Amino acid sequence: MKNKIFIKILALFLIAVMTLPLLTACSVRKVPAGKLALTSVGTVNGKDVLYEELYYLTANYLPSLKTIYGDDTESLKKWLRDTVYENIVTNYAMLSLCEDMGVSVDEKRLNENIQAEIDALVEAECNGSRSDYRDMLKKVNMTDHYMRETTRVELLYSELPAKYMSQGLVPSSEDAIISYVSENFVRTQHIAVLVENGESLEENMEKAQQALNDYENGKYTFSKLIGSKYNEDLSPQTNNDGYYSAKGTMDKMYEKAAFSLEINGVSGIVEGTGLSNITGDPVPCFYIIKRLEIDNEYIKENLSDIQNKCADALIAKDLDEKKAELEFKPNDFGSSLDLTSLDYPKDGFDFFVLFIVIACLIVVALIVLAIAFVIIRRKKRIEARRAKRALK
Repeated sequence: MKNKIFIKILALFLIAVMTLPLLTACSVRKVPAGKLALTSVGTVNGKDVLYEELYYLTANYLPSLKTIYGDDTESLKKWLRDTVYENIVTNYAMLSLCEDMGVSVDEKRLNENIQAEIDALVEAECNGSRSDYRDMLKKVNMTDHYMRETTRVELLYSELPAKYMSQGLVPSSEDAIISYVSENFVRTQHIAVLVENGESLEENMEKAQQALNDYENGKYTFSKLIGSKYNEDLSPQTNNDGYYSAKGTMDKMYEKAAFSLEINGVSGIVEGTGLSNITGDPVPCFYIIKRLEIDNEYIKENLSDIQNKCADALIAKDLDEKKAELEFKPNDFGSSLDLTSLDYPKDGFDFFVLFIVIACLIVVALIVLAIAFVIIRRKKRIEARRAKRALK
């Protein structure tokens, strides 16, 4: 009887150990963050800023600033610090704006949505492999903990357009939308020459200048220039619609140049920032911009999309005001860091793996004990039979 009970307990334990990894395999388990990643480097609005966030921003801005400042180490350090410190307040400004607007999401549902976003990302970009996901995180200078935190902020922030519309802050009638667009939007086409793949500013400046020369000399119309070898903006803009962009939603230098142009005017070379076609990170960029007249018929035909752009513009304006109110205050540790040579925040110890290993060892030990138990029982039975025969 005891033997059967022991075997049943062993079987149940073995099933539990084998089933647990299968249950967790349905979603991507969290990757524990290491001690360095979770170390505070300062505060924004009284909330701790962790090393992992400082590292992410620094690692993404450093390559483009190196392209600009080269061997001028002191200028590089200054501009890197100023750029990172200015942008590190963004997530906190987004959360503050969400709080002001009364964005409230059930925490359980929010966590489920975060997990769903991570699962979708891993499936799409890493073929469902957690190991490949960890490699990808390192390539994009993130930890899993920070990935989940930024996803949390983005999901909350995505609730704002509906909040703005429900509170009547976004123009809703056709006339109101057209009026808002005419005062706050600019319609443009452009070509973009991105500085990436180790290219120098000088090389790309020459390329942009050659493009401008070819346009001014009549070799290309502006539409043909967009489709030429010079343009590295991969988004479709070969039709006549162009981009409808609101104040506060564009690169600052691009916006300044675009609004300063007359209708159908073409800019000179505008040095700004674009997004890399390879990594999606900000990189230096040279633009040549053409301003077009806003088409009210286009607005009427695309009223819903334009209204969403109006909401984005209003949110961006309020976000900029929030960012201006906030300041990153580094602590002693944060102030001591050389931003040009930060260490990657390694992952922490995965106790789940330790549990599985220990559980497997226990199973092996129990199996050995079970085998030994069976052998001993069998041996005792054999000896008992022999003793019984000897008595006869």
